[in-house]
Amino acid sequence: MAQEEETFIVRYFPEDMDRIKHFIYFGLSEYSFDYQGQSLVTSIHSRLEKNSILWPHLQEICKVGHPKEKEELNQRGYTAAIYSKLATALFEAILEQYYNIYSNLALVMKKIYTKDSLPKRWSQFKNGAFKNKYKSIPNEVIDILKTNEIYDELRRIRTESAHFSTGTLSLLSKPFSYSNPQIGPNIKKTPPRNITMIKNIEVFYNQLRSETEVFLNSLFQYLLDNTDAQKQQLQFCGFYQCYLYQRYESYSDFKSGNRGTCEPIWEVSNAIAPPCPLAETCKAYQNYLNNQ
Repeated sequence: MAQEEETFIVRYFPEDMDRIKHFIYFGLSEYSFDYQGQSLVTSIHSRLEKNSILWPHLQEICKVGHPKEKEELNQRGYTAAIYSKLATALFEAILEQYYNIYSNLALVMKKIYTKDSLPKRWSQFKNGAFKNKYKSIPNEVIDILKTNEIYDELRRIRTESAHFSTGTLSLLSKPFSYSNPQIGPNIKKTPPRNITMIKNIEVFYNQLRSETEVFLNSLFQYLLDNTDAQKQQLQFCGFYQCYLYQRYESYSDFKSGNRGTCEPIWEVSNAIAPPCPLAETCKAYQNYLNNQ
């Protein structure tokens, strides 16, 4: 049995998931999201995953590039800054992904709170919520919005790099900082000057990641808790010997530990699929047997 269990590729294990993933599994149907709404929520989670992959690569580039560019500068008197340019591109890509998370979230809120004509931009939505412009937005949601303070700084940096002038992440000295010529919309009034916008990219990234994830998990948890949580969802348990094994489970089932009901494909007539190797200890399968 142990050997068989090792060949069972488990895909569904909500105990290890964050609240965003819980919303994908349970909340999308509770709120009757259309395909666009579903894609918006899954994009938010996907962008977080992308950044968790990009950041270690950026750290490695900084680690390798720092001594190489210092050596090049000492030997030649200048550096082509190839590693710095690559690091800058990766860092700005990370900032863009985080900015787009909030852009996606603004559209998600429009899908949920349809009684108000909510704006498509996150900054406009947030500011309007703080001024109590929307009757459908609960006070609890506004309180959660107020816990996120990093967005305004992210927007300021991203606006400059996206619309006016790309920045520079220098690897010549530690901590690695990010600066920008600050062309902005007032170029005629103020000559361009290189301004350090982030003194320590690692400190800023950790704050951005932490605040965003805590904020998103709090928001999606609230949204989940304010549903009936009774809709039974067909969930993929995993694959075993090329067969797909599934269960039905609602968010209420998950929270209560009831764990839904198995759909044992090996017990239907003329079944050719082998029994699930985890059935004997599976709560969902026991629920199936109890309902027979």
